[in-house]
Amino acid sequence: MNYFTAITHLGIRGSILAASLVSSVLITRLLGLESLAQYNLILITFNLITFSLLGPIGSYIHRMFLDFISTKTLLLVVILFTFYLASLSLFIIACSSFFEEALENYYKVEVVYLWILIFSNIVFSGLFFTLLTGLNILNRLLAFGITSVSYAILSLLIPCLLILYISQTLVAWLLGVAIAQLIMVLVVIAFLNYHGNFEKLSFDIARKDLGKLDYKSVLNFCIPLAAANILGFLLYNGFRFFLVEDIGSFEYGRFVVAYTVIAGFFGIIEQVTTAIYQPKIYKGLTLGSISFGLDPWNKSIQNLIVYLV
Repeated sequence: MNYFTAITHLGIRGSILAASLVSSVLITRLLGLESLAQYNLILITFNLITFSLLGPIGSYIHRMFLDFISTKTLLLVVILFTFYLASLSLFIIACSSFFEEALENYYKVEVVYLWILIFSNIVFSGLFFTLLTGLNILNRLLAFGITSVSYAILSLLIPCLLILYISQTLVAWLLGVAIAQLIMVLVVIAFLNYHGNFEKLSFDIARKDLGKLDYKSVLNFCIPLAAANILGFLLYNGFRFFLVEDIGSFEYGRFVVAYTVIAGFFGIIEQVTTAIYQPKIYKGLTLGSISFGLDPWNKSIQNLIVYLV
């Protein structure tokens, strides 16, 4: 293993964990533990959407990222993905409009702000984290590191500024995070375009490329993964919706702080191992067959088990 790469990824993930811990502390200090509980419940709800409806397609894009670049269809795929995210967010907003009062009472946030947060956390966050992983797949380690740490900083700085100078509410913090996501997704798109990863696109070219896309493979890839993600989410996070009802917002806020620390440290091990081997696995699959990606996959699993133990 390249130790410089491992140390770099460890530093990146450590910075993100530190930002997560600092955000929990700041929300607690500025808004109280109850607000931290509300914040976590909103994030958990977005995570359910992400794991079930965004994550599988994002994973498919990661798997095919190098293929899309070689066939000059990456920009078209990003446009289609953006359209999917926007349509999904508008559909969820339309459905939520029938439960305005219930949502406001549960999340303690006006439903109009919830709609804004739904759109931003699905569209901006979905695009940013999907394309950010693409930088790592391309072995753009410096760009991946700078962008990741910059997002960690902005997702703290902008919410703090909004709380200090506009409104001391949880909504201000969430909107600040959404602004940070929008800024960083524009940065990542500009970077990919500058380095020639996006092709020139016209209506005729897009129409021809649309016919070449293998939609059946997308469904075959995403449906089983979506089912697994939903089951995993319910197993590891579903209890939170009931826990806050049982112990109250204050105690749940204390739980969130402790869980963030413990889960964060173990999460770093998995994230660093994945980040190191992911480019090798996808490059091997793109160059040949499953056998070309199987060796780095096996090594990543072996190392992950050793580190976790």
